[in-house]
Amino acid sequence: MSLKPITFKNQGQQIQGMWHEPETDSQSFPAVLFLHGFLATKSEAHRIFIKMSRQLAEQGIASLRIDFRGCGESEGNSKDVTITGLESDAQAAIAFLKKQPNVDVSKIAVLGMSLGGGIASTLADFDPSALVLWAPVANLLECTEIKIGEQNLEEVLKAPFIDYFGEFVGQEFLYQIAGFEPTSHLKAFQKPVKVIQGTDDLTVPVHQSELYEAAFKKNHPLNHRFLIEGADHQFSSIPSQEQLFSETLKFLKEVWA
Repeated sequence: MSLKPITFKNQGQQIQGMWHEPETDSQSFPAVLFLHGFLATKSEAHRIFIKMSRQLAEQGIASLRIDFRGCGESEGNSKDVTITGLESDAQAAIAFLKKQPNVDVSKIAVLGMSLGGGIASTLADFDPSALVLWAPVANLLECTEIKIGEQNLEEVLKAPFIDYFGEFVGQEFLYQIAGFEPTSHLKAFQKPVKVIQGTDDLTVPVHQSELYEAAFKKNHPLNHRFLIEGADHQFSSIPSQEQLFSETLKFLKEVWA
């Protein structure tokens, strides 16, 4: 496997990423675009995206992990992050991926985690060959209310920004929360979708993955929702990670069989 940092511009800001290319004699190979969660990075918690990318490379599958604007090594500040901006970055990333030499453009999947799963769902409009959604957000308003606890959201919105675990979150992001409906993009999507979530997820309630299942249930025979017993939001145990990686690889192999 070869590893190469990449950059591309979107809306005037530089987006940083990491490209994993498999060692293969094939003239073309499938590829996966990774989209991280809210104010996370292209590595994600306990390097879970890196681990997955390495396993994909061993199977002859390339991957591109990006930092959204205002996150990780990409340009921008967290207070300027918006949902529409994240969607634009994801669109620019999949366009960039399609231009890479040796990538089979008919075999590009998008893998998103948490809010990145919701953003990945909006890319259904750009016809990826499959979507893999790890603990994806369906109702961002509910998740936000869980995070801010007993604070009143209307009062929170009066401030120019909020302190989110040491990061600035601006008003524009908060204003866009209620209008974010990622599952709506899956209702007409005819390609395979896999949703994987832990039963002990306290960040994105498990019932939210049911909203995804309801949206895509009849669209494709490979569509499936899979629950990992005892796993938390970040799949932060070795057994839950092993199941997560195994289910993801099995699904992608079926998609590209």
